[in-house]
Amino acid sequence: MESTFLAVWIIHLFVTVPWEDGLTLNVTYAPVVTLSMEGDHKNHVVYESDDVFLNCDFQANPRVTTVQWYFQGEEISGDPGMGIVISNQTLLLFDIKKERRGLYGCDATNMEGRGRSLDIELKIKYKPECALEQQQTYHATTGEIVEVFCHIAADPPEVTFTWMFNNSKHHRELLSFVSSGTHSIAKVRIEKKEDFGTLTCKAKNLVGIQEEPCRYVLVQVYPPDPVNNCTVINSTKYDLILHCLPGHNGGLHQDFYLEVYDSRDRSLQINITNDTGPVFHLATLSSGREFILLVYSANSKGQSVPVQVIAEMPVATHWKQGPSATSAFRPLLGGVLSFVMLLLLILLCVVIFVHVKRSRRQKGSARSCHTDDSQKSSSKDGASSDPDIIPMHEDSSVTFITSLNILPDQEKAKQQDVSVKSSVAALTTVVNQSPKEVVTSHRNCMKREFLTSASLINHHPRFSGDAKKFNKFLTQNEEELKNFVGELQVIDEVTQASTTV
Repeated sequence: MESTFLAVWIIHLFVTVPWEDGLTLNVTYAPVVTLSMEGDHKNHVVYESDDVFLNCDFQANPRVTTVQWYFQGEEISGDPGMGIVISNQTLLLFDIKKERRGLYGCDATNMEGRGRSLDIELKIKYKPECALEQQQTYHATTGEIVEVFCHIAADPPEVTFTWMFNNSKHHRELLSFVSSGTHSIAKVRIEKKEDFGTLTCKAKNLVGIQEEPCRYVLVQVYPPDPVNNCTVINSTKYDLILHCLPGHNGGLHQDFYLEVYDSRDRSLQINITNDTGPVFHLATLSSGREFILLVYSANSKGQSVPVQVIAEMPVATHWKQGPSATSAFRPLLGGVLSFVMLLLLILLCVVIFVHVKRSRRQKGSARSCHTDDSQKSSSKDGASSDPDIIPMHEDSSVTFITSLNILPDQEKAKQQDVSVKSSVAALTTVVNQSPKEVVTSHRNCMKREFLTSASLINHHPRFSGDAKKFNKFLTQNEEELKNFVGELQVIDEVTQASTTV
């Protein structure tokens, strides 16, 4: 017994009495953070208008200096007016609304760093309410069945619906509707004017009854009235404009339509739609034709009675949509016309140039010839005439005499017809000139021209362009022509002309 006590005492001595000195270690680290929810909320599910408490727990060395809260990844701070209060490590959400459902988290910071908790998804159950972006106005006509759609938002989504109809004379519950989930459709038959009014849709779920119902209005509409005061204006060979005034739109937006028919075979030519007004521009109709224009309007409930307008296009008009066929060839036609005009102008210039040159030559020759003849005539007859006012007539029936400049020699002159020489001799006799004088004077004035009876008539002062006088003298001296025989010698232009009889 004593030995056992001694052994225990020895062991106690060794255990309780340290044999060497010890050292305490101080380990620092960033916060380790966890997030929790107070209260009896299974799976973090709460109901709208409940109060929620969230705790941000952490372990850290050294101590934590700041704690920050997050909602949907964004930092949040205390706002009592919005029901948000932050106290130390606790976030309090009072009278919570469904807009506060989502992910919550927190983090803690010390000298070693920052630690972040895992997020908690807060699920909030709420009563039904109207979904956004719904059609709230329905247009209907008498005799129509209207389907009105009601869409609500709720959690849980299992809901039941109630429909009501209300106007100034009636207030009743609708029983004709179908529902599926958060959607419901009511069918309303419009039989008379009293069937137009307001429909309300209301739903409820486990959380409660919808506070504000969804409202839908039934508005009476009808097809538009016909257009009026239609006028065809600005009818040219390029376009035609039909202008009308719109009728009542029936309570809805209306579009305007134009149908163009050929009056001969009633075939459809054009179909145009205008959503701004009953004004139409036509540029594709054939010229010289009559067309029937039918104008009407339409909305979602029907169309108006068409209005008929007769349009008669001008003759020789070719209509084209946009640039016409004639317009397409106008540049080419203009170029061709310009080229032709240029050619005509050049030709006219050439003709004028030749005519002026020829006239100058004839005037020079006439002036020379007339001067010589006038001097001789004035010495014998005591009279003179102005060659510039003598008309240069040419009688195609007068006999050709000879060409003084183209006779090469005396032999060729002898070969000339006797009648030719006789005509010259007779001419010189009646004008009281010797053959030598006539030949010399007319050679000087008709150097490079043919000496014809016509030139003698026009150039010699005794005849002054009078062919009858020449023919008369020629007839009277016919016998004398037979007695005149001579020899005609023509020399070159540079030499003197002489004649030997």
